[in-house]
Amino acid sequence: MPMDINQFLKTFIEESFELLGDMEEALITFKIESPDPEKINCIFRTAHSLKSSSNVFGLNDISGFAHTLEDYLDTVRTEAHQLDQRDIEYLLKSVDCIREALKRVQNNQAEKSDCLENLNSIFHELLKQAPCPPSSGIKEKNPARTPLKKTIKKQTGWKIHYHPRQDSFLNNNEPSRLFDVLSSLIITQIEMDDDDLPLFAQLDPTQCYLRWTIHLNKAVSKNQIEEILEWSTNKDEVDLISVDEESAQEKASEPAATVKKSPEGPKKSAIPETAASSKGTPSSIRVGIDKIDDLMNIVGELVIAQSALSQIMHNFDIRQLEKLVDGFNYLEQNSRRLQDSIMRIRMIPIENIFKRFPRAVHDLANQLGKKIELNVFGENTELDKTVIEKIADPLLHLIRNAVDHGIETPAVREKLGKSATGVIRLEAYQENGNIIICISDDGAGIDLDKVRSHAIERGLISDHEELTNEEIIRLIMQPGFSTAETVTSISGRGVGMNVVQKNIVDLGGDIDMQSEKNVGTIMKLRLPLTLAIMDCQLVKIGGQVFIFPLIAITEIIQIDSAQLTSINEKELYCLHQHYIPIIKINKIFNVPVDTDDLSNKFLIVVERDNQFYGLLCDETLSQRQIVIKNIEDNYQKIPGIAGATILSDDSTALIVDVNAIIDIDMKRIPIKIEAENETEVIEDQQASHPNHDAALLNGLDQYLPVLGFVINEHEYGVDMQDIMEICLSDKITPLPNVSSYIKGMMNLRGMLIPIIDLLEWLSFEKSTDQSKVQKPIITLYIKSKTKQRIVGFMVDALSDTYQVNHNQIRAIPASVQSVSRNKIRGLVHIENKIITLLSVNNLLLHVNE
Repeated sequence: MPMDINQFLKTFIEESFELLGDMEEALITFKIESPDPEKINCIFRTAHSLKSSSNVFGLNDISGFAHTLEDYLDTVRTEAHQLDQRDIEYLLKSVDCIREALKRVQNNQAEKSDCLENLNSIFHELLKQAPCPPSSGIKEKNPARTPLKKTIKKQTGWKIHYHPRQDSFLNNNEPSRLFDVLSSLIITQIEMDDDDLPLFAQLDPTQCYLRWTIHLNKAVSKNQIEEILEWSTNKDEVDLISVDEESAQEKASEPAATVKKSPEGPKKSAIPETAASSKGTPSSIRVGIDKIDDLMNIVGELVIAQSALSQIMHNFDIRQLEKLVDGFNYLEQNSRRLQDSIMRIRMIPIENIFKRFPRAVHDLANQLGKKIELNVFGENTELDKTVIEKIADPLLHLIRNAVDHGIETPAVREKLGKSATGVIRLEAYQENGNIIICISDDGAGIDLDKVRSHAIERGLISDHEELTNEEIIRLIMQPGFSTAETVTSISGRGVGMNVVQKNIVDLGGDIDMQSEKNVGTIMKLRLPLTLAIMDCQLVKIGGQVFIFPLIAITEIIQIDSAQLTSINEKELYCLHQHYIPIIKINKIFNVPVDTDDLSNKFLIVVERDNQFYGLLCDETLSQRQIVIKNIEDNYQKIPGIAGATILSDDSTALIVDVNAIIDIDMKRIPIKIEAENETEVIEDQQASHPNHDAALLNGLDQYLPVLGFVINEHEYGVDMQDIMEICLSDKITPLPNVSSYIKGMMNLRGMLIPIIDLLEWLSFEKSTDQSKVQKPIITLYIKSKTKQRIVGFMVDALSDTYQVNHNQIRAIPASVQSVSRNKIRGLVHIENKIITLLSVNNLLLHVNE
């Protein structure tokens, strides 16, 4: 059965991306004036590896181009030609073209591209102009300036051309035996020829497809070599050639080569997006064998614990209670070890995205006519894979801003007494359980006066409003804010920094900016190590459980009323001889509390920007590890809430976003939740054309299964095909600052779904039902072209199920004006009663109204 090599294609593409990244890094850091042989070898090895690997998978365009690239790089490796800036640009363009071809293969498209063909032709032309690589020792700074004069090193020794028969393995004549014997001699070089190697699918492991050229030192006699060859090979498989000084001198006396004018350098794109768009973060993670072994050991321990507990429970009596407790403790211990081990697997070096930025800086600097040096530190700092993937684009934008807005042109820098080359520093490190990523530059800095004047013009602040420098700098985060005079392909639209802030805040992080005019700017990003599991403190506020990340807490204190004071209606607390502001979360979240008296309540003390804050809570509970759940999957972002978790009793608790709470208290961000802009209009065709079943159904069942339910003594119905399940209104957690018809979030088998009271939602009148009776909840799967959600609708009672003919559905009369009109699919008359059918498709458009 032939082997399907496509199963290895994904691994090949990922490894090729890594090779191209290494090649790109070597090219960016290559110094033309002092070439590094190791970097040249790295570039050459990449071309060679891509040639061989792509050939195995039948990617002939990539393989052919890589072969041409390898031939050209061989002239550099053998010192027949020295790389210049033109070559660097061509090679960088080659990286882009191969990367793009690999992406096409990844997306099941043809690898063929005009880019590869054009560059292939260019390198073929350059190869014609380049000197022959094998024996030359020329270092050529500019091949277009002067004709070359070959100076060939004197050669001595022997050359063995070894071309074994294809069936040599079957005749017990393996090439390895020859190499084992020759290893005792002085071998100076071995070259392998794999041109006859077939595609992997056509490869016969019993056949030999390779040839070798072996160079030996002159100190070895011809008789010694012939004896070895006669013993280990057939005579027709080898050619022994003497390489003497006279032959080398004859070659040196040949006419000197003339180099033609080199082609023009590669044209630069108006928008150098190649480095930015290439994803440096892999879709899979390489895991060390030690981590796998650790997992296997832990799983083995869990199996043992489970077996022991099962045996105890099967024959349980009270005398085994102590063993049962020990077994559960042992199970808990190993479960925690398993969790820690899995978290370690998810942690990958931030280098995966850092290595993308040198290319972006190089391209932008060339486009803008600037000289910039990028210094990278802490690339081995590890971060959760999910966080890595989500910070790539924000970091790239900050780097581009530093290049475009920060670093000045060489002429301007020299006029200011600076070095002509600007410096951007990119650094990552851990601090207090967070990852800090710092981007700094020694450029122009932020002109605070200019930022303030633009903010006044846009009406963001008044002319008389006093702001600190930090508050002025934060104005550039406002949507649409830009101080650029013109819009370019790089910046000037005023959306970038707002998007950066949103992405960082969505990750539960924060961004801090410091700047001084003509000195430079520092952007400091604070991010959580992981988005999956974290240690937390549970507290109660007004009878509801909230969660604080432990890494955000400095300390927890019980309030001493003697230390309280207030200024301008703002309560302060004296903590360690310093006054800190008290933030009342119950006020921000509109959570009712029993009393406003602060005595005997607790403060969760947190720190930001060297300033301490006290977040007020009624009661502190336990500390535990939680699994973070995203509430945006089925609802939307809520200011001040970073997510939610499911507690041991299956109830839901909200995770407090400490940084957002501070911003809300300082009125930096609004509390009110803006409804999402759903640009896509979903038309329920059956509502506007109820008798269109013949045109649409095309032979499908013309009957619609309907679930009937009662709301405020009126019967409604929904399509049963959209229903996931029906459950009771149990353990609904209220959400802060949402519309009153949204009763909260509920745990549905690990998913958090919003619960909507249909009575209030349809009538837009506040429900007065205060009964504690559990009501049915119908969970519906709502989808459109851009979104899909699961939403629960609370009803008074269920009635019956019906089979409704599409011809029975009647549209609402046009004369009826109703705020709920778009939510209604139509009316149907069944069993002497009228049922209002709701439009499930259009429910999504109104969930956030």
